[in-house]
Amino acid sequence: MDTGWGLTVVLWLQAQRNPLWEPPLLLLHWLGGESAVLLLLPAVWWCWHPALGRRLTVGLLASFWLNAALKTALHLPRPFHVSAAVHELFVERGPGLPSGHTQSAALLATLLWLTWRRPEVAAGGLLLTGAMAFSRVAAGVHLPGDVLLGAALGVLLALLLDWAERRGGSRWEALPAPRRALLGTAAVGLALLLFPGLLTPPEQLRSAAPAALGTLWGVLLGRSAWPAAARCAWWWWPLGLLGALALRAGLSALLADCQPDLLWRFARYALLGAWLAAVPALAQRRRLAPPADTPAG
Repeated sequence: MDTGWGLTVVLWLQAQRNPLWEPPLLLLHWLGGESAVLLLLPAVWWCWHPALGRRLTVGLLASFWLNAALKTALHLPRPFHVSAAVHELFVERGPGLPSGHTQSAALLATLLWLTWRRPEVAAGGLLLTGAMAFSRVAAGVHLPGDVLLGAALGVLLALLLDWAERRGGSRWEALPAPRRALLGTAAVGLALLLFPGLLTPPEQLRSAAPAALGTLWGVLLGRSAWPAAARCAWWWWPLGLLGALALRAGLSALLADCQPDLLWRFARYALLGAWLAAVPALAQRRRLAPPADTPAG
């Protein structure tokens, strides 16, 4: 299976690669993964800039779902699927188009720019997205077309989220909590109906779709039940993370053998999403959160 100029670019970059490249490539790989999101996103939402944190949470979860949907539908190969001459730096499973890491980086960069609209923020976002795209190609896990489409989708998704928030954000917050919960449930159900193939995805994508939609559903329900907007004191970040990790590990052990696996994975991540939404409300209820929904400093 020939992938033309894209494979030529990958092979050329691999020929230039040296051991000094590996630490930054591995760092960027980690930054685009679930562990980094679980570690860093709560710090933004809970303790630094709650409004931006909520936007990033919804945007990244929607991005994960869209990425899994497109990979399942298109089912296009990664470079090392095509040529034995490609040596991937780390293990990646599943189809290649579009690049999820690049899509997430572009979404993050665009949302940061839409929040502050300063040239240094735009420059930093371009640098992050470009570095992420380069790292995925240089590591041998994506073709150039994968990262270009991923970047475009990340930007478009961020712009759509910003437009939706400006058009209907205040009306959404004004809705009664039960109605918001119902609409959130309907949105997640619609996502499954739009792409029912995610209910039975390829083995390599079994974790992505139910994890993203389950977490998003939990966040939407949690925000409906506990609509706290205040920043938490910074010590709530490690405390909340410990709670999230304990919840994740406990549910994984408790529900490990439950069937159907996708349903229980959805349920585990829904509870994790609800916890992410509950921490600010818990801090506020205990009168340990500052009153303003503004960034620290």
